Amino acid sequence: MWDRAPLTALRAGTASLLEKTFIGLQNYTDAFNSNYLQMTMKFTVIFAVIVLVLTNVLGLFLAVLLDKKIRGVNFFRGMYFFPAVMSTLTIAYIFIQSTTG
Repeated sequence: MWDRAPLTALRAGTASLLEKTFIGLQNYTDAFNSNYLQMTMKFTVIFAVIVLVLTNVLGLFLAVLLDKKIRGVNFFRGMYFFPAVMSTLTIAYIFIQSTTG
């Protein structure tokens, strides 16, 4: 990654990819002054905040729900834990298949 950092200070020519012109930090100033970058950053922050809040609220709701004494709670606890068990079983199955031929 760091070996490509100097390329950000160059503008490729239209005739050939080998023809480059040094423009310094112009690419960065263009990016930070563009509305597209500002809209993208705004969307990313809003999306991250919404996803974090909804995920935590849903997780807390499920934890409180599964902690109560209701009919069928063991089934829902099992379904909630099922993905963790399946990933472990899948890895074990792949490992067994790769070692036994």
